[in-house]
Amino acid sequence: MPADTKQIIVEQLFAFLEHKKIEDITVKDLVNACHISRQTFYYHFQDIMDVMEWGARKAVEQALAETMAAPDPREAVRIFALRIVQKKDVNRRLMQSQRRAELERILVNAFRTYLQALFRQKWPNPALSVADTDIFLDFYTYGLIGLILKHCEPGESDADTDILADQIYRLLTGEIQGRLQRS
Repeated sequence: MPADTKQIIVEQLFAFLEHKKIEDITVKDLVNACHISRQTFYYHFQDIMDVMEWGARKAVEQALAETMAAPDPREAVRIFALRIVQKKDVNRRLMQSQRRAELERILVNAFRTYLQALFRQKWPNPALSVADTDIFLDFYTYGLIGLILKHCEPGESDADTDILADQIYRLLTGEIQGRLQRS
């Protein structure tokens, strides 16, 4: 039951984020909307940012499950890109927040966890050192976050999602780098 309560709180926070800034959402708002006591909220979370962090971890778990169930890697990347576009307005609102630095840290940790899990499943025994694995994960984490944040900017079209997914796929597979070497 506690996970259900936590999930309800997270879902309500993200519902609020559809039309409110994170700074404007209070524990009281969540408590009232979820029909729980403050004590119940604080049993599960320390504050609003703790809710965000737990929600990000759960989103990573769900994204990993969905992308791993995809029939092929190209479709996995497309699913990943679609999930981003679905939350485009929320992502934009979060990045305009006064708490942007905290939110970026949560985003980086969530993405790195996601990429690390994918990396381990694809290459369980990589021939890379720990330092090389870390730099590989950091490079793709920050690169993908940059692409996502750019895609969430005003004026970016949702219609470009398939193009974005294809470009990310070709970056991850080295196809784009291969074209550079042939030129």
